[in-house]
Amino acid sequence: MLIIPEIQARQSLTWLAADAPPMCICRGAYRGQGYLDLIQGQITEKLSSYDVDKNSANISRHYELWKDGAEVCSIGYKTADRQKIAYYSQPILRTLPAVLVVSRDKAALFSGLQVISLKKLLQRGDIVLGRSHGRSYGGPLDKIFNQYGTKKNIFNYEGDGISRNFFEMLALNRIDAIVCQPSELIYLTKRLGLSGQFLTFDIEENRGTVEANSVYVICSKTDWGKRVISRVDKLVADPQIKLHFHYAYEYWLNSKYLELYSGNAAKTYAH
Repeated sequence: MLIIPEIQARQSLTWLAADAPPMCICRGAYRGQGYLDLIQGQITEKLSSYDVDKNSANISRHYELWKDGAEVCSIGYKTADRQKIAYYSQPILRTLPAVLVVSRDKAALFSGLQVISLKKLLQRGDIVLGRSHGRSYGGPLDKIFNQYGTKKNIFNYEGDGISRNFFEMLALNRIDAIVCQPSELIYLTKRLGLSGQFLTFDIEENRGTVEANSVYVICSKTDWGKRVISRVDKLVADPQIKLHFHYAYEYWLNSKYLELYSGNAAKTYAH
């Protein structure tokens, strides 16, 4: 008797990416070469039983699809709101903390400071920060934005190029400051011809918060999502895989931040 093995149906998986270079790059010469693009590619290459489709979508759309229980995943930071509607993998990467960026025209407001409290900055009332709607800047900063952000001190924006428009507004003094990843600062100031026009400061509330700088795979909170996360957790348990993730992130850092990331802080950020 000829026994025909049962063929298991392949499952679909839609991977969502917001246009946020150099994390995710959805257009131009470097399309698909952002560090989260490369990490996603390495993960989905190992998920051979899934038919993977990659779509560009703003962060609000991510939330809608997670809430609907769609078969979608993405990569991002952990927030209380997201935990209600999505499952998280184990950390796949730890990044440098977000920094505060201000125009050199505003230097007098920050004279003598190296570290700035985001809470105190928002409480001043005379500074307007750009904030990307729905984006996470890490748990501690999200809480401060939510508690102390108002229509007077926050300019909210949602759309393509999460930080690109903010850097252009900052250069034109339409806003006073933004919070972003160091990699965004490096990439966008170079691409926009704005190198040397801004000052950067460490953020007091972001210091020593390793979990806040951890990046995860995020999937809808369904049985399907739980299975995908289980597969991802097995993959990222391999130190060699995580080392490749680490290299993808390092590629977009300059010498200053590369030294910080790879030097004494390597045990904190990279493992």
